[in-house]
Amino acid sequence: MKYIYICNLEYDYISKISLNDFQEEGRIQLDKAYNHILRPKNMISHEDKLFIANSYANTLIIVDLLSDKVIGEYYIGANCNDVIIVNKKAYFTCGECDSLIIFDLESNSILERVPCGSAPCHVAYDEKKELIVVTNLGDDSVNVINFKDYNENKKIALKSYPTKTLMDKKENIMVVLQSNMGLNKNGKISIIDTVYMKTIKEVEVGLSPIDIIEEEGNYYVANFLSGTIDVIDKKSFEIVDIMDVGGMPKKILKYGSYLYILNCLNGSLIRVDILSKEKRSLRLGGEPSAIVIN
Repeated sequence: MKYIYICNLEYDYISKISLNDFQEEGRIQLDKAYNHILRPKNMISHEDKLFIANSYANTLIIVDLLSDKVIGEYYIGANCNDVIIVNKKAYFTCGECDSLIIFDLESNSILERVPCGSAPCHVAYDEKKELIVVTNLGDDSVNVINFKDYNENKKIALKSYPTKTLMDKKENIMVVLQSNMGLNKNGKISIIDTVYMKTIKEVEVGLSPIDIIEEEGNYYVANFLSGTIDVIDKKSFEIVDIMDVGGMPKKILKYGSYLYILNCLNGSLIRVDILSKEKRSLRLGGEPSAIVIN
């Protein structure tokens, strides 16, 4: 049986949600194991484990999903924001040390620190081109890093407050959310050619776009201050639907015919049927910050 796992930035726990009946079945309390504040910011599931980046404790915590227990904590770097896993290595963006930290999951040790721009907030991997892309919120840029040679590290200047980069699964493009955060105007997505590293198109979206996913020919963009999800056709790069979900949508995930959306306004999980637009909400409390299915 598959479950949704949601980490809570405010209360240091993981909510375990049943996909079948959309109810919270239990919680995994993260701070009990080590008795200090963690502030889990983001996470990824891998081989029946959760790998969680903690922004206050500056650590990686690993949770075994077969036992629902914390099995390890390791120091990474100041203000861990995001994590991905590639080939038994975890890659972390650390916002206060302006670095990409590479952590070996076999030896449980830091292998390397790769310099990035200011306040890196997100990391993505392009398997086809073997590129790591780091989004830097603080200086409006992305770093494009050769996966096989970290010294090949190219910085691309963007516009206003980029929050996330999505590597397209098939095309030679990456899609960057440019949030215009704090400027009281709509954000944009920038489509960048990964061969020539040039912007080829921009699409205006809602206020403060903060998350994007790619599913079945569409991009789904969560607009934090608009309370909407923009659905963008991948071929035309046109908005084909705007879903008014309310609140402050922070993270989105698609599974089957449903979108699952973390709402920071009231600490809830929203489930929307993509076809019927029927909406349900599950109150979680605190500040939900990341969502995965395993």
